[in-house]
Amino acid sequence: MMLYGIKINGIDTLENWGLILLADLVETPPARKENIVPVPGSDGVLDLSETLTGEPVFDTRSVSGTLFRCADQWTMAYLHGMLLDNYHGQRVRLSVPSDLFHYYSGVLQIGEYSENAPGRIPFSVPMADPWRYKNEVTTVKDVLTSTDFITIHLHNERRRVVPAITVTAATRVRWNKSIYTLQPGQDFRDLDIRLEPGDNAIEAALVAAGAGEISFTYQEARL
Repeated sequence: MMLYGIKINGIDTLENWGLILLADLVETPPARKENIVPVPGSDGVLDLSETLTGEPVFDTRSVSGTLFRCADQWTMAYLHGMLLDNYHGQRVRLSVPSDLFHYYSGVLQIGEYSENAPGRIPFSVPMADPWRYKNEVTTVKDVLTSTDFITIHLHNERRRVVPAITVTAATRVRWNKSIYTLQPGQDFRDLDIRLEPGDNAIEAALVAAGAGEISFTYQEARL
């Protein structure tokens, strides 16, 4: 049987401290935020949950489990104190074996160590962000050599996101029939250029003849 730890800010608890994850990890999905308004004198209710954003929004989620090492009580007391000093009450990136490509973000709580449960150190992130973020920020680059538009495909996970766009030469970008002119030397963001889940096609072309590069950077996330 394979043994796994968790990663706290990229540090593997098994590799560094011999702490494995017991099989009682609990990952609670985030609840959809509801805004239900009763309408007097009318049947049913009015659902305003997506009025502000045009899409579902989610509450926080929780992640909890227990770290274990077969060691004497003094070693365990040291490890417990080390975790308290370094991570308790701190916002961390928490990676768990069930998803090696994403991490949770939230405030880590290190539970009480008891000699009645030797070798066990409980932990939790009771109010983690609803999204599991991809380990690496996504960057898509393409080379532009013409004033004719080319299509660039940007894949995105579940969370809708506004990418940062950079160019090395004056560039036109076409998105949903709108055209934006970008200049080199600055990150460009526009709330109207928002990537949907799945494949997104965006067009780009140079303003004048020559050559240049365009780059899209964004943080993907899933539930």
